[in-house]
Amino acid sequence: MNKNLKLNFSTRAVGSLIFYLFALNAVHSQTITYDGCRDFRGIPVASVSSNVDNVAIATLGSAGEPIIFYNENVLSYFHPITRLFWYFHECGHHALGHTFGNIPVLREKQADCWAIVNMYQLGMLDQNQFAIIQSDISQLSGDGWVYLPGHQRALSFSYCVR
Repeated sequence: MNKNLKLNFSTRAVGSLIFYLFALNAVHSQTITYDGCRDFRGIPVASVSSNVDNVAIATLGSAGEPIIFYNENVLSYFHPITRLFWYFHECGHHALGHTFGNIPVLREKQADCWAIVNMYQLGMLDQNQFAIIQSDISQLSGDGWVYLPGHQRALSFSYCVR
């Protein structure tokens, strides 16, 4: 496991994130939370329910503030542990500075590993849950430029924890 990754979460904050962001019966209003995630500059990352055309995206607001927009409808198709993985993945983009540029495929691999490693380090992921995330991700198609095909992407997770 890579010991050089910096944790940006507290256990209490992660519990709050699970409640606010990934509740199955979430109200479809624009809820904004700041629990848990900080970017590489130490700035708290806002999490905003949105109709983005993806699971979630890490981006910057008009004043350069870090934001994660997530789509509750798309997230509802995934197992709860995979929903948490997606949040960690997007937080990883902010923690690793990806919103300021990087090679797309490399950026996704790094954020995947950041998510997996941090979830293990926080005791939020075990082998069975890891397998669930891999199974969910393996169903995705990928696009060849930014995202690897799901099966290849899921297999690459094993390299994150060696």
